[in-house]
Amino acid sequence: MLLALGLRLPTLGQSIWFDEACMSHQRVGSLEQLFATLYVDIHPPLFLSFMHFWGRLMGDGEVMMRLPALACGLASIPLTYLIARRLLGGPVAMGAALAACLSPVHLWYSIEARLYAPNLLLALLAIWLFHRVLDGVKGHNMLWLVGVMMVMVGVHYYLAIFLVVFFLISLFAPRLGSTRKTGLKLMAWSAAVCLGILAFVALKLSMAEFETSQGYMGEFSLLEAYRLFFQWCLTGNASAGGLGIDGKPSVAIGSLGGMFWVLMQAAGVALFALGAKRIAFMAKQRPEAACVFAYLACMPIFLALLTLLGFTGTFIERSALPALPFFFMVLAAGWDSLQVKQVRSAVAVCCVALLGINLAIFFARPDARTVYKPHQDWRAAAAYLGTEIDLGLAAPSMFTGMPNQRSLSYYDDRIQTHANLLSSGGKLPGAKKAFEKRLGKSLGGKVGAYAEQVINTVEQTKAELMAGSEILLYPIRKGTLASLDAAALGASDTFYVLNNHWHPPGDLRAPRLAADPGVTVVDRLEFRGITIYKLRLSP
Repeated sequence: MLLALGLRLPTLGQSIWFDEACMSHQRVGSLEQLFATLYVDIHPPLFLSFMHFWGRLMGDGEVMMRLPALACGLASIPLTYLIARRLLGGPVAMGAALAACLSPVHLWYSIEARLYAPNLLLALLAIWLFHRVLDGVKGHNMLWLVGVMMVMVGVHYYLAIFLVVFFLISLFAPRLGSTRKTGLKLMAWSAAVCLGILAFVALKLSMAEFETSQGYMGEFSLLEAYRLFFQWCLTGNASAGGLGIDGKPSVAIGSLGGMFWVLMQAAGVALFALGAKRIAFMAKQRPEAACVFAYLACMPIFLALLTLLGFTGTFIERSALPALPFFFMVLAAGWDSLQVKQVRSAVAVCCVALLGINLAIFFARPDARTVYKPHQDWRAAAAYLGTEIDLGLAAPSMFTGMPNQRSLSYYDDRIQTHANLLSSGGKLPGAKKAFEKRLGKSLGGKVGAYAEQVINTVEQTKAELMAGSEILLYPIRKGTLASLDAAALGASDTFYVLNNHWHPPGDLRAPRLAADPGVTVVDRLEFRGITIYKLRLSP
């Protein structure tokens, strides 16, 4: 735990990026903003609601926003140990906990102000309580388990798959040492919570917006399953030298780094095969050990089923984060299966060395696309623009390929994205009619009236931000002078162009515009992952 804390603390205060900025005052600062965001957000309501109250209580600076994720990430390590010790024994438990401690993936989500570390903790906590209930341990374990299950599906819909697993395991409860009565209770509660989340989804489908896919997400396949476990989970893509724009490793296979990348995967595959064999053998004497396979495979199987059902934009590696500790358990079981003491010791030293070198590479390449995206320095970019504003030198407009740059607004609310401040254009007002239609004229009318009040408050906030803005961001369009929004330029002959090096991938419109003979480069600032050009129209 001390090692894990020491590895995570140094990066806790790094620059906030887009998804984290969405958890700040910008989108959930007031109750009205929270309700408006919940109406359109793709996730269940609990985490956003938590971040609203956390921000009001503790503030939404970088460290404070990330503390809940840090606490959840750290707490997941002893839970990994406890579950692994119960199912597979002490040596496996220590190996799995150490691997989680040194994992770039685990580290990444332990210091990101998003719902993924809470997802991991809630899934592990539910599994631990589930097995205590199977034991018939006295106390209120069943009530605690039901409470955690309800919170779990209120944070992320995908976590409902664990309730299905609990339901199925409960069918075999007597064989696992539990009573039939306990198994039936577990089945009933799991089914009830699943029906509850289905009812919420149905309600949102009928009364609000409900997205079933995203453009940045893809399909799950056998190849993606391999990449998920033996590249992403195992290395965080760190020893690949980061991934290029095409999603392929940046290192050449014949290079030293490329050979290390291959060696990591080969070691992972070998240990996984040994571990799977070991657990299968253990399950013959202790059936509960086979639950590791269920917890490891349930999320990937669920994602594969979504793809088969035609939901093609539903997979992204972080969705399968709860499988991470069980992957490490299988690897640790592979090491534990080695019978010769000297071989076990040598393999242990080699594995820790490989994990340590991989983690060192991860820390050395903050500008590479590893676990998810590079850590770009939005704080420094916003500071430069803020200084321009303070000195009265700021251009009024900025053009960029990814115009919704909430990270800049997080650091300085005088910098805003123009599209964010436009009127909702009837999108949210439709909620009032939906409430009246579904809840009746009386109750629906009251709720709808409050919805209308929320909308008016949000629109007023947008108007105030628009009036107070000094720099507005607009889309770069084709990246030519002729394609820029003339109204955005206005009477000014000076403007900024922001080049986000990673989003959209391979986008060269900003540097192409900066090289246009119709402009003069007044200033060019390089920040990690970001270039800002200050341009002036040529006479």
